[in-house]
Amino acid sequence: MNINATILGQIISFVFFVFFCMKYIWPPILSVIEQRKKKIYEDLQYVKNSITNVKILEERAVRKINKAKKKANKIIQQADQKKILIIKKAKIKAEKEKQRIIFKTHNEINIEKRLIKEKLKKKFVSISMLIAKKIIKNSINESVDEKIINKLASEL
Repeated sequence: MNINATILGQIISFVFFVFFCMKYIWPPILSVIEQRKKKIYEDLQYVKNSITNVKILEERAVRKINKAKKKANKIIQQADQKKILIIKKAKIKAEKEKQRIIFKTHNEINIEKRLIKEKLKKKFVSISMLIAKKIIKNSINESVDEKIINKLASEL
């Protein structure tokens, strides 16, 4: 066979092969490559958007945390103020109760004192009467003794 015919046959088959590849094989490969390229681009955009969203969410979270901290501090301050107020009220109430108890105790002491004075007076009078009776029994002058008894009675 002739070399030129072989080369010509190879050229024709190569052209046919290239035409066949360009017509039937190359378009699906290019479409897969384009789809892959598009998918990679979309994924990169998604990642960029996700990073932006994460930063925005982090900022929101930080703001919410700071807001919650401020609110917690405010609640703690209010609780401290309430505690101080409750303690003051309790002190005032305790002071009033103390004054009431002291007043009641003073009254009870005064009543007891009066009762004891009355008992002592009665005992003193009875002892004085006994003394007076003994003096009268032993006395010669009843008029003088009567003056003494009257004087003692009036002093009591």
